[in-house]
Amino acid sequence: MDARAIEQILARERLTIDLCAEGRTSFLSHVGATRRLVPGPWIAHRDLIYAMALTNISVSQRRALAHAVRVEHGREFGVGRCTLVTSSSGLPFGGSNLMVRPKLGGPEFLYTYALAASATPTPCEWLLLRAQPEWTRGDEVRALGVRGLDTLIGLGGDVLVLVPTVVAAKQVAALVKDRIALSAHPRFSPLIFAADEQASRDANLIVWPHDGLESPLLRDRDIRTAVVIDGGGEVLERVGRWAQGREALEVVPAACPGRIGRVALRKFWDGCGRPRILLRGRPNEVRLGTALLQDFDAHVIPRAEGTQLGLF
Repeated sequence: MDARAIEQILARERLTIDLCAEGRTSFLSHVGATRRLVPGPWIAHRDLIYAMALTNISVSQRRALAHAVRVEHGREFGVGRCTLVTSSSGLPFGGSNLMVRPKLGGPEFLYTYALAASATPTPCEWLLLRAQPEWTRGDEVRALGVRGLDTLIGLGGDVLVLVPTVVAAKQVAALVKDRIALSAHPRFSPLIFAADEQASRDANLIVWPHDGLESPLLRDRDIRTAVVIDGGGEVLERVGRWAQGREALEVVPAACPGRIGRVALRKFWDGCGRPRILLRGRPNEVRLGTALLQDFDAHVIPRAEGTQLGLF
C-alpha cells in the first residue's frame, strides 16, 4: 500500500520533516512547525533560516542554525535516498511545501504543513495534507477579520488574540497593518514588526501565544475578549479556565486569516493533479476534512494525531 510506503520513508529514511531526531536530517517547513527543535543537521528555505535567527533560541540551536543548509524554491537537492524540491506554501518566512521523490522507486508525495490561497501546486501522486480549521469546519469557525476586531475594540477594553505560532502572529499583523494599532508578546515582536517599526504599548489589540497566558505582562490588562486562533478542544478548555479568573471576559474561536479556504483548497488539489491524500491532524478536524475531501471525489486516508506515532 502506497500510504504505508510513505510512512516508512518518513519513519526510516535519513530525512525527517518538521521532526528532529538523532542521526537524521531535519527539513523545517515553517517557523514553529517543529514541536521540539533539537540541534542537528537542518535544511530550510533561506527566508526561514533568516527568520529563525531573530528568535530566542539556545546557543546550541543557534550553532545548528549557522550550519543549516539553505535551499531555494524550485531547486532540486537530495537527502539519503530521496530527491527533494521545495515550493512556496504562500505563508510568511519562507514557508515551504516539500516534494519527495524516492530515488529507488516508490510513491512521490508532496508534504504540506499549512497553506495560503497563493500556495504553489505541484503535480504529485500523494498529497500529505494537514487538516486545518479554516477549511475543515467551514462556517463553524470564521476567519479573523478587521471589521470584527474593530467592533470588539470599540466595545471597550483590550482584545487578546491567541495564536499557535509566530507565522499566525505575522498573518494577524499583516491583516491589521496601518488600520489597528498592535502590541505583541516579546517572542513575536522581532519577527512581526519591521526594523523601523515599534509595537504600541497602549494598543488595545494584543497578539499572544497559546502557551503564554500566565505571563505577568497580561495581569494588569483590561482584557474583555480572547480570540483563539487554530485552537483545538484542549486549548479552548485551557483558555476558558483562565478566563474564569477574570471579570467579563468572552472567549471566541476563530480561523487564522490568510489561510486556504475550501474553494482555494479544491483548486490547489486540482493543480496537483488530483492526487490521493494522506490527511493528518486533530481527530475531529481529520474526520470533518475527510468528509469534505471525499466530496471532491478524492481518495483519502485519514491519520488522526492519536494514531500517527510521531511520524509527522
